[in-house]
Amino acid sequence: MRQLVLTLLFLVSSVATARLTGAVGQAQPMRMLIGKQAAVGLTTVRDTVDANNRDAYWYPGFETLNGNSGGVEVIWFGNPDGNLEQMGFEFQIPIAQGTTVTTAYVTVRVHGVEAGTPSATTDSTYWYVADVDNAAVYVGSHTHAYTAHHAVTSEVFHDGSVVTASTDWTSPNLAAALNITLARAGWVSNNYIAVVMAPVVWESGKEIRIYDSNNGTQNFTARIVIEY
Repeated sequence: MRQLVLTLLFLVSSVATARLTGAVGQAQPMRMLIGKQAAVGLTTVRDTVDANNRDAYWYPGFETLNGNSGGVEVIWFGNPDGNLEQMGFEFQIPIAQGTTVTTAYVTVRVHGVEAGTPSATTDSTYWYVADVDNAAVYVGSHTHAYTAHHAVTSEVFHDGSVVTASTDWTSPNLAAALNITLARAGWVSNNYIAVVMAPVVWESGKEIRIYDSNNGTQNFTARIVIEY
């Protein structure tokens, strides 16, 4: 009987050891694969509007590189008096032609909101990326909308429900639109892209003030984060 018990214990121990060895042997390739994935990873590119003529706002018949609100340089967006104001931001992007990006988000800092916080049901926005090889600087004299001045990609819809004073306002993912620009034959790394915001529906009297490039030293300048 004692011999039988010892034999059974030996067999159980041998099976357990074999299973443990096999498990380790199977797990090792997975750890190597994970390591390779981490090594490849995603590349992140960040940029901010770097000059006063790289952001601007427009309303019918007029464009300006900046405005002033209580001594703070801002640009405007919305529908303060029946005129739908648009905003444009330009960023220098060190990404090679033909690269496919997975995410691209623009964030602006809201200085103030006029006539109440925008509503998801009455205030909505299209975000575009200009379909041009290299976005030209804003000159303060365009008399037509940015959506006409730039050949723009398909719009990306966004409602205005999250926009409040003294907060960041972040775009939806603009990767699909940006990829159209990056695929252009004339695109070269370190060219400028233009991101345009245009109201779809915006309640009359409502307007948002956004810090412009003159406030870059306050870390409030519009910025973009791209991953590919």
